[in-house]
Amino acid sequence: MQTQAPHRRAKSSPRRGARQRPAAERQSPARHDPATATRCFETHLRILLRKHRGRCVLIHGNRIIDVFDTYDAAVREGFRRYAGDGFLAREILDVKDDPIVSSVVTVAP
Repeated sequence: MQTQAPHRRAKSSPRRGARQRPAAERQSPARHDPATATRCFETHLRILLRKHRGRCVLIHGNRIIDVFDTYDAAVREGFRRYAGDGFLAREILDVKDDPIVSSVVTVAP
């Protein structure tokens, strides 16, 4: 009696000549929502004030991306990373310190 070889499942491979997308492109990036970014800032404001008062924060969606020494640096990095989407660049100040403290930048794709 002959024994049969176990069935092996064929590996799926991309079509010949098809470009393999990087992992970052395969995962759908979170879209920026100004209301979500503002809530993120307000949620983390006490910690940000304690550690980074007077500096600027860059927020995309509900994630704090980084903290910068200047507002211009935060905006430049926001455009570099999120051109075609939006981001929140905001000075880390108490509202009583400065009532005009934020800027939401949205770039149409």
